Amino acid sequence: MPTVSFNKSPPRKGLRDEIEASAEKEDIISSIPPLGQPQEEKKFWFQRGRDYDANAVATQPSVYDVSDVKDQYTPRADWENLHRFDPLARWNWGEEHKVVRKIDWRIMLWVAIMFTAMELDRANLNQAVADNFLGDMNLSTNDYNLGNSVYALSFLAGEFPSQLLAKWIGPDRYIPVQIILFSVVSASQFALNSRASFLACRSLLALLQGGFIPECVLYLSYFYKHHELTIRLSFFWAGMFTADILASIIAFGLLHLRGVNGHPETKGLITGTIGVLSFAMLPPGPTQTASWSRGKAGWFTAREESIMVNRIIRDDPSKGTMHNREPITLKLLWQSLTDIDLWPLYVIGLTFNIPTFSPQQYLSLSLKGLGFTTFQTNLLSIPYLVLKTINMLLLSTLAEVTGQLAACASLFQFWCLPFLIYLRVVDTTHASKWLTWAIISLLLAAPLAHPVQVGWISRNANTVRSRAVGAALYNMFLQAGVVISSNIYRADDAPLYRRGNSILLGILSLNLVLYVIAKSYYTWRNQSRARQWDRMTPEEQLVYLSDHQDKGNKRLDFRLPLTVSDMSLSRMTVQGLLAGAALANAQCTTETFTAILADNADATVNFAQAVPRNGSFGEGPANLAFPTNATQLPALCAVSINVKSSENSSYNFGLFLPDATWNERFLTTGNGGLGGGINWPDMGKFSHYGFATMSTDTGHISASGDGSWALDAPETIIDWGHRAMHGSVVLSKHVITNYYATYGGIKYSYYASCSTGGRQGLREIQLHPESFDGISVGAPAWWSTHLQGSTLWQGLYNYPDSDPKHINRSLFSTITAEMKRQCDPQDGLVDNIVSDPYGCNFDFEALLCTGANSSACLTPAQLTTLYKFYNDWVDTNQEFVFPGVTLGTDASFLLGTIQTLGSDYFRYFVYNDTEYDYTKFTYKDVQFADTINAGNSSARDFDLSPFLNRGGKIIKYHGTVDALIPTGSSVYFYKQVLQTLRPKGIDLDDFYRFFLVPDMNHCSGSITGPWYIAGGSQPLTGATHSVPGYEDAEHDVILAMMKWVEADEAPDRLIATKFVNDTATLGVQSQRPLCVYPKQAKYISGDPNVPESWECKSIY
Repeated sequence: MPTVSFNKSPPRKGLRDEIEASAEKEDIISSIPPLGQPQEEKKFWFQRGRDYDANAVATQPSVYDVSDVKDQYTPRADWENLHRFDPLARWNWGEEHKVVRKIDWRIMLWVAIMFTAMELDRANLNQAVADNFLGDMNLSTNDYNLGNSVYALSFLAGEFPSQLLAKWIGPDRYIPVQIILFSVVSASQFALNSRASFLACRSLLALLQGGFIPECVLYLSYFYKHHELTIRLSFFWAGMFTADILASIIAFGLLHLRGVNGHPETKGLITGTIGVLSFAMLPPGPTQTASWSRGKAGWFTAREESIMVNRIIRDDPSKGTMHNREPITLKLLWQSLTDIDLWPLYVIGLTFNIPTFSPQQYLSLSLKGLGFTTFQTNLLSIPYLVLKTINMLLLSTLAEVTGQLAACASLFQFWCLPFLIYLRVVDTTHASKWLTWAIISLLLAAPLAHPVQVGWISRNANTVRSRAVGAALYNMFLQAGVVISSNIYRADDAPLYRRGNSILLGILSLNLVLYVIAKSYYTWRNQSRARQWDRMTPEEQLVYLSDHQDKGNKRLDFRLPLTVSDMSLSRMTVQGLLAGAALANAQCTTETFTAILADNADATVNFAQAVPRNGSFGEGPANLAFPTNATQLPALCAVSINVKSSENSSYNFGLFLPDATWNERFLTTGNGGLGGGINWPDMGKFSHYGFATMSTDTGHISASGDGSWALDAPETIIDWGHRAMHGSVVLSKHVITNYYATYGGIKYSYYASCSTGGRQGLREIQLHPESFDGISVGAPAWWSTHLQGSTLWQGLYNYPDSDPKHINRSLFSTITAEMKRQCDPQDGLVDNIVSDPYGCNFDFEALLCTGANSSACLTPAQLTTLYKFYNDWVDTNQEFVFPGVTLGTDASFLLGTIQTLGSDYFRYFVYNDTEYDYTKFTYKDVQFADTINAGNSSARDFDLSPFLNRGGKIIKYHGTVDALIPTGSSVYFYKQVLQTLRPKGIDLDDFYRFFLVPDMNHCSGSITGPWYIAGGSQPLTGATHSVPGYEDAEHDVILAMMKWVEADEAPDRLIATKFVNDTATLGVQSQRPLCVYPKQAKYISGDPNVPESWECKSIY
């Protein structure tokens, strides 16, 4: 099979061209190291899983293990971590958890400390208000509200410039400067002496602090996987609450002192010190920790850096699309701003925190109003902060454990609801001040949903630029919410603020609706993408992954997370695509399959050949039965195996084993006529679904109409009849299971073919019901002896040309036209299609020559011939032998010459005599053939209950104008099965559904009617498979079979398609429903070329 093109040595920074050249020079690595099995990953370093194995491989599958798509995801040449990027890197869980623990202590802890510093300077106003700040400054509560609004608006205004600047020069450089600058402003607040200076100071402080939070979130994303970030963000916000607690404690001391040397704002000195230290404590990225302050060797070893880089890039390849000193251009900024898929979370960010923010801003004033002293007020703000911190950590953990992001985030609103109702209803001025304090504290202790929602945005972004801009924009909406919050409690509403609390309850109710809308929107978006993605074949999915134009979260393979497990294909479909990389260990070589077959002395590998994507494979003209090669294939391994079936016979079978697109299913296809050869074309068609496909040559090579190979070859006839098929199925399953050793085996086995292939499928489930879970068979040649007898009898009856009863081929256009004239209207529409020939009472005498019509007509003798052909063949004693062709069928193919299918069958299979004179054929020859049943080929066992009992499903179809195998043979088979199983109480519809295809010829093709359902022997062109534009179980019989078997949803109808000139690229000409027999499509009204204009009903 195709091997995986990866460089063995870690590439040097900035040398992507050398990486690619090196891979080509090494010609491709023969194998890749094993990947780790997906398991329950720890969300934090102190967790231990139930089946934790420190030595197990922790490297998870990713797009970098899929040769067909990996190049699209290779990090850019100037990515700062490129020198540690190595798709072959492997590590164990013990190593990964050690590295994560180190990151937590070195990176996460300091980021939380920095947030504490920011909050110390941001929250000092609350403590000042408790110490009569408003009175000292001669400010009203409305001025206080204005100050909060100015702060929020300025914070909002500073978000984008600050975030974009940090992305440009690097968060490690910008954040320390930012902390120092706002600490200077904070330390200067002691000089405030007027309303104007108060407002100016609040504005400047906010402008400098704006963007700080999204900068930190972006910085942390350099070090953590998506699922690790939520809980760490909860600790990040815990730093904010820690700051608020410290602020209250510090204020308690400073307010007793009334400042230091008359200057109360000394906390700015603390934050300034943290800002200076941050220059030393913030490395630019995982591989850039070495510095004068962090040591020449840095914090991490080369091995640890490799683990950090590769675990992050495997989790989210988009992190390699920008380096950490790259600005976001106006174009990229616009793309992020117009990313509609993030806006539901932005809107939630606007309002979700309002129910607690207004009461929080007024906490100090409220407590003072209740009669608590300044110092009591500061101390009483500590309990709710402690409880809020605990609740936030618990909520984040709950979100990760349950995986339900929207539901867990909405718990914040449900927590607030009863306490807001209390504040709205109860007169707190007459209630116990301690009870009121407890209610307000519990309200403010609501579990903050910030970490969940910010992590949600990071998950939804799927690009570095969207992650950076999205975090900033979310925080801007949050600050806009602060502006709203700051103006809900007004002076004219004091002291109970009933109007304000009513507004808060209304906003809370709105928030709950917004969460429902957000979840519904993301569910709809994901389902829409899933439908588009599922309509693509595995091969088309690979092409999309490798040649995609969509970016970020607009990709069809990306799912907007509703749960922590929802991610892109790296977490979903890629698990299936990665089989190709795992197969590099199996190798598409003769040696590989020889080893797999080591215990089978009768099996020999003919060849194993790797076929690249869009390649072709076949045996060309040497394959007399299937001389056309399979083309435009997915990347796969083509294998041929020879099996000795007796001392003087053997058979071959071929396998197409897809590399990265295997769907964990096996499909067998069959042959045609008496021919022998591996059906590579149909195998190729079905491989596009993702199947591992197989076909056998049945032990010989010949064209479909040539039976001469059967002379003196009784064992080969047995191979043709059933033995080669069953042996190939059994051995194929063994090969497939071992070749795809990293999978859990074959999930489902299917069969799909037509004509002789249909017979083979039916015979296999009769003899070996365990072989397949579902079969789709078209126009099966199930009754070998009688079918070939009928073929010979019809030809002989119209032979020789000089016989008065002979019908010349030129007359059949007239015959067919008259049949359609009489029988066409019975379905309610005259459209040149006979929907149900069995419902037509045809007047044969309309074709009889009269005085006025003596050219395009039949003589009485010819009319007798015609009657015989279009009615059942019965012996002289009226014993039924075989059905005749159906009304509307152009039988000129059969009646114009003697078909070798019949003559060769009786000459070589039945009598084994080259001198056999088929012109003397009679029904006695058929009776003799029945006693022999050459090769045990006839599928005449109508008791299909063993197949039913193991859950098997059958979909059978047959064209109504099939001149080669009369449609009535399938009707007869169906009725025989019905008569056999009905006494057992079995309803055929439970496992066997039969569809007539009006106007379809043998297996495929038509003049007018829709016929294409993607069945066996229904090729269009090139890589066409399924039904282009309609790749679903209603239009595609293969998908219908899979859906019935795997989802227990039986097809009540199929929709057949007629493409213009039977070419898919020219568009659809018409479509029509096919109904479960005995129902047929009845025209209702409207456009007859669309299926909605028809209904399935019994016509007679």
